[in-house]
Amino acid sequence: MFIVVFLVVVVVVAVAVVVVVIIIVVAVLVLLVVVVDVVVVVVVVVLFVVVIVVVVVVVVVIVVVCVVVVVVVVVVVIFVVVVVVVLVVVVVVFVVVVVAVVYCLLRLLLFSSPSSSSSSSSLLFLSSSSPSGSLLW
Repeated sequence: MFIVVFLVVVVVVAVAVVVVVIIIVVAVLVLLVVVVDVVVVVVVVVLFVVVIVVVVVVVVVIVVVCVVVVVVVVVVVIFVVVVVVVLVVVVVVFVVVVVAVVYCLLRLLLFSSPSSSSSSSSLLFLSSSSPSGSLLW
């Protein structure tokens, strides 16, 4: 939002400068026509055109630079958001895989323990054969 306001301010200031320069030059031309000869008026008109061209070029360069800055900022923000989203997805997938591997290893260790006649192991076998236990295992 700040960048949009900045661009609007730059364009308004540039237009105001151009208008002020045009008013000043027209006033000077009117005075020159009244006071001096045509050769001076031609020179002043040529200088006026050069000044207007320079001012327009400067305004265009400022606007282009501002637009490029806005585009670069938007691209950088989009890049950062994409990188953060990808990192979050990678971390979540990694955590899910680690939890699944640990769960599988724990199941293998519990079911392949040599004391299968112990109470905890037999409870695990019993719970895995029941309908509600089969959902858990």
